[in-house]
Amino acid sequence: MQGSDSERIRQCAAANGWQEGPDYKVGHRSIWLSYFAWKMVEDGLRAVEKGRRQGEDDDESVVPDDATDYTHLEERTTTRATIISC
Repeated sequence: MQGSDSERIRQCAAANGWQEGPDYKVGHRSIWLSYFAWKMVEDGLRAVEKGRRQGEDDDESVVPDDATDYTHLEERTTTRATIISC
């Protein structure tokens, strides 16, 4: 995913089939997810974490390579759910 943060959020939402309003809302500093959207992200994250704990994660990242160059903590915390789910 490329573009501004706003474009990347919308690309991720489209990839997950989310609609702005019922599933997510972009605030000034945060992205608000409905329970359904949050649960989708959380289930994927838990599966990855479980695989890592069991040693099944053979150094293959779920995060695309273009999302690993973040250097600012603020960007990482704001887009964490977005990066993990897309």
